[in-house]
Amino acid sequence: MVCSLPHFFTGTVVRGVGRGKTLGIPTANLQVCAPEKLPHGVYAARVSGARLNSQMAVANIGTRPTFSEGELSIELHILDFSGDIYGSELEVELFRFLREERDFSSVEDLKGQIRMDIEQAQKRLN
Repeated sequence: MVCSLPHFFTGTVVRGVGRGKTLGIPTANLQVCAPEKLPHGVYAARVSGARLNSQMAVANIGTRPTFSEGELSIELHILDFSGDIYGSELEVELFRFLREERDFSSVEDLKGQIRMDIEQAQKRLN
């Protein structure tokens, strides 16, 4: 089943493995009901919640193939935001599909692509 955009869901921010912070691109990891029904890939998104007012974000829904983890996750890089939101419930609006999830040959290649995803999302969100 392919969901049409915009697509909304809510989830609670949980601790991940901390890789986004290590890469210099911190992410909020969401726990949601039935995430396997969400289409995998990278999206331009808006996020809101108790500590956020409609922030722009880049969302990745998938299995993080570059790190061979295989477990489905939802990660959000919230643009122009830093703070502790663990345990917060967020509402996410996916409204623009940017690209399919893929395996990168190196962490540096992945970081470069994420930076391009952020630039593309900013253009789509403004």
